Amino acid sequence: VRFDAGTEIPDTTFPLATFKWTGSDPDGASNIRYYQYSLNDTNNFLRIAGNINLLTLTKDSGLALNANNILYLRAEDGAGALSPITRMPDTSRTWFVKPVTSKILLIKDMPLSQFSIASSYFNNAFDTIRYDVLDIKSNGGNLIPKIVNPMFIETLKLFDIVVWSANQGNVTSDNANFELAQNSLPFYLLSGRKLFFTTGLPNAETQVQGSLINWAPIDSISSCTIALVSNGVSLINTDNSYPVLTASTLSQRVRGLKTTEPTQIIYRLPISTNCQSNTVVAIKDQAVNPKNILMTVPVYYLNADPNVSKILFRKILIDEFGYN
Repeated sequence: VRFDAGTEIPDTTFPLATFKWTGSDPDGASNIRYYQYSLNDTNNFLRIAGNINLLTLTKDSGLALNANNILYLRAEDGAGALSPITRMPDTSRTWFVKPVTSKILLIKDMPLSQFSIASSYFNNAFDTIRYDVLDIKSNGGNLIPKIVNPMFIETLKLFDIVVWSANQGNVTSDNANFELAQNSLPFYLLSGRKLFFTTGLPNAETQVQGSLINWAPIDSISSCTIALVSNGVSLINTDNSYPVLTASTLSQRVRGLKTTEPTQIIYRLPISTNCQSNTVVAIKDQAVNPKNILMTVPVYYLNADPNVSKILFRKILIDEFGYN
C-alpha cells in the first residue's frame, strides 16, 4: 500500500486530516481484506474495510493537538498476511496539528510582500475579537491541503466565519486562489456558515458569474475597469449602517459587480471618468442576516482611519454575522 502521489499532508494542519492511498496484491486488489492504520505509534492499529482508500481523521480520532503526528498504514490480505508499513509524512518527518482557538478563520491569500501590512491591519481591525489564521501563500502554497474535498472544505467548517483576504489582483502574483475558492466555498456556505471575501479581480475584462466567482449572488463582473483608486478616495456607503471607508493605499484596476436580487449593495466607488456610473465594490447576499459578503478591493487598502476599520469589522462580524 502506498499513499497517492500529490496528496501529501501539509507540515501544519488544524485538527482534520485526509489521507488517500492505493493498495495492490499479487492475487488482485480484491484480495485486500482490510487496511490497518495507527496514529503516532505502530502498536494500536485499527481496521477498515479493504475497499476503502480515503480516511479523514479529527481530534476525536486521536490526532494529538499542539504536537507532531504520524499516520502509519498497512494492508491485510484474505489470509491475514500483512504488507510493510508505510507512513505519512514519509521518512523521518512529522506534521504538526494546531488547535482551533476561535470561531473565525482568516485566510491569508495575499502576496508574501503584503503579509506584514495585512497582519498589522487585521490585528487592529479585529480589535479584541480572537481569530485563527491559515496562510495559503507561503512556501508555494504548501499549507493548502492537497485533498480539497473533504479535507480543505471540512477544515473551513471548523469555523463559523471565514474572512478570505487577497490582494488587488491586477497581476498574477496578486490574484486570489479563485480555483480553490470555487471548489470549497459553495460547500462551506451551504453548511450555514458565513463568509467575507475581499480581493481585487484579475485583468480579464469580462467574467460572467460562475467563471470566476461561483459563491456569491452576482450576475457578472463589470467589463469597465477603474485604472486607479488613489489614496484619500472615500467609498460611498450605499448601506449607511456601514462606516465610510477611505483608501490608504493606491489600488489599481478596480472592477465592479453587477448584482442580482436579493443582493444588497454596501459600497460603491465615486463616479469615474473611466466608468460613468457608480462602480459597486461591496455587496451582501441579503439585507438581513447575510451569510456572504464580497468586496472587490483589498480591505486592508481601506485603512485611512484605523478606528473606522475596527467599526467595519464589528459591523460585519457582530452585527451582520452574529459573532458572540
